Amino acid sequence: MPYTGAGASGINLETVTLEELQYQYHAISGKTGGYVTRLGFIEEKEFRRILEYIVLRDYDGWLVDSLEEYYRYDTSGCFAKDARWHALDAYLSGLQDNERWVGYLSFNRKYRPGLIKGRTFPIVVAECCHKPGPITQVQFDEGRTTCPICGRFTGVKLVGSGAIDTEKMEER
Repeated sequence: MPYTGAGASGINLETVTLEELQYQYHAISGKTGGYVTRLGFIEEKEFRRILEYIVLRDYDGWLVDSLEEYYRYDTSGCFAKDARWHALDAYLSGLQDNERWVGYLSFNRKYRPGLIKGRTFPIVVAECCHKPGPITQVQFDEGRTTCPICGRFTGVKLVGSGAIDTEKMEER
C-alpha cells in the first residue's frame, strides 16, 4: 500500500469510506484543483492517492483494473487517454453495479459473468442495427435504451426476453 495513517489532507485512510469521498463537484482553491466532498475540499492528487489506497485496502484492485481495461479498450477508445481516472471514478460511484449504466451488460458479461449468468433480460431490436440483443430491465422500464449492438441511444422494440449466454453474447 502506498502509505497509511492520515493523508496530507488529514483524512484517516484506515476508516475513510467511498461514500465520504463521493464528490459534489470539482473546484479550484487558489491555484490547486480538487474535489469538494463530505470531508471538505481535497486536492486532486491527494484525492486520487486516497482513492487508490481504498482500492488496495478493500481488495478491489481487480475490479478497478477491469474497469480500466474496459475504458481503455471497450469504449471505442474515447476514454483511453485517462482510463485509470475513469475507472477510479466509476468505482467511486458504484457504476459497475448500476443497471442504468449503458455498459452494465457488456462490462459484467466480460469481467463479472457470474453476476448476470442465468438472469433474464429484455431482448430488443434497435432502430439503428436491426439486430436483437439484451438490455437491462431498468433501462427498458425507464426508456433509457441503447442499441445492444452498437451502443447508440435509439428507439427499440421489445421482441422477447431471455437469459444471457455469457460465452456467446455479442461484444459491443
